[in-house]
Amino acid sequence: MNEYNIIIGENGSGKTRYLINHYNEFQKSEDVDFISNSLTMPLGRYKNPFRLNGKGNYISNFYHSSFTGYFSTLFDISDLDSLFYTLEFMGFDPILHIERKPIYKLIKIKNLEERYFLEKQKEDIRFVHFGPSSLGYYSKEFYDRYYQYINSNKKFKLGKNTLNLDIETLKLHIEDEKKFKKDIKDIRRGLFYEEYHLSKKGVIFNLNEVSSGEIYLLCLGLHIRNFLNSNFNSGRKKTILIDEPENSLHPKWQKGYISFLRGITKYDKVQYIIATHSPFLTMSNYDTHMRVSEICDGTLRGIEQNSSSNSIEEIYLELFKVLTPKNRYLSEYCNDLLVKFSNGLISKNHVSNVIDSMIEVTFDDDQKDFLDGVYELLLKVERSING
Repeated sequence: MNEYNIIIGENGSGKTRYLINHYNEFQKSEDVDFISNSLTMPLGRYKNPFRLNGKGNYISNFYHSSFTGYFSTLFDISDLDSLFYTLEFMGFDPILHIERKPIYKLIKIKNLEERYFLEKQKEDIRFVHFGPSSLGYYSKEFYDRYYQYINSNKKFKLGKNTLNLDIETLKLHIEDEKKFKKDIKDIRRGLFYEEYHLSKKGVIFNLNEVSSGEIYLLCLGLHIRNFLNSNFNSGRKKTILIDEPENSLHPKWQKGYISFLRGITKYDKVQYIIATHSPFLTMSNYDTHMRVSEICDGTLRGIEQNSSSNSIEEIYLELFKVLTPKNRYLSEYCNDLLVKFSNGLISKNHVSNVIDSMIEVTFDDDQKDFLDGVYELLLKVERSING
């Protein structure tokens, strides 16, 4: 069974430092992955090369492009279930469209009989950074063998509820590319550019057109599976550290974040330690293996939480010490305090301290007036008890 430890606290309370210290302490004895959603830190930090360095990417388009490129690195044709699970969680169709476009083309050299040239496609600006501008001269035999292959786009459709015949075709196309690269004596550079398309309710669109939150969640699911699959037989404890997962995520996805992690983890046993400012992550406390903690003198200290709480206002006040404007939970909470005091379950000092703490965290004058009134009621209840 997975463990989920949610760390909350104000900025500067030491949440990120705790994650970094945990990573540095256990990276040699455990399989530890550090997932940060800050632009100044890598998405993943572990020994295998599945990482995205966001340093310097302060322009949103660069940040977005780096994640779409990272998707291509993470995509694993042997683990489509994880991809389809993530797509369905986001509300997309469990289908991936792939188009492999050749970066080079075979052309005949004018005035040179039986000589052919492998030249980079000039009409697509995206190919500028893909390898050298040409890969040399080749014979007619080479031309006849590979012309159709290297000069043609190839499309594949991978779906959850289909026979996925295109999977074998895609694998064959990739194997043919390896043979091609051996024949040109260059096995390092890719010869095709992959373009990915997703769909929602049958409407197909380019992967580059999805939101930053969508591409992040898509990469997150694949990243976690790559980490777990690459360390499957290590026999060591697996820990995934996640810093501020709420960035770019809609509140609906924040609330379902723990459920998403549980689904993408599958049957692996993983300890998750998550630092967050989001109250929505703490609303998933249906799992007995989830606990909420805060940093105290550099160590974790558990926070007692009302397991039946499903009110965002209650969680803000109970865990984050934030009193939201027009808080409907406030009157119920104060009434509960007065009832418990009148029944002798809590002391007057306890109620008074709670009221004072709420006055300190509210910025709403009406709430302050209301809490002053609650204090007056407390005194009246005390007088009635004492006769």
